[in-house]
Amino acid sequence: MKMNLTELVGSVLEERRPGNVDPAGPIRTGEGPEVEIVIVPHRDLDGISLVAWTDQKGARLMWAHVGDLSTHDDLDLGVVVENIPCAKHWARSWAGLSCCEGDGDCSARISSTAGS
Repeated sequence: MKMNLTELVGSVLEERRPGNVDPAGPIRTGEGPEVEIVIVPHRDLDGISLVAWTDQKGARLMWAHVGDLSTHDDLDLGVVVENIPCAKHWARSWAGLSCCEGDGDCSARISSTAGS
């Protein structure tokens, strides 16, 4: 199953149904086609949101006080709580990106395991 970050976060929220998150609250944004950001506002933390961010370097999860998305300064000042670097063996097919750029051997391994 291939999902982008927004679909992945949405499915987790639908499955878990946390009481402190409004199901219609998550916001999707990005910085160009290679960066996907999902902001999940927390009802009880007065403007603090959980932010999931993926790019070609990997994925990270952070807490940030998001007040304005005209720039991503609020996101840049967030506190990263988990950083998952992209390793050559990690195919980020769920985000539509691959960490194997320039590594044909890695791409071949991913193609041979796709769909399993």
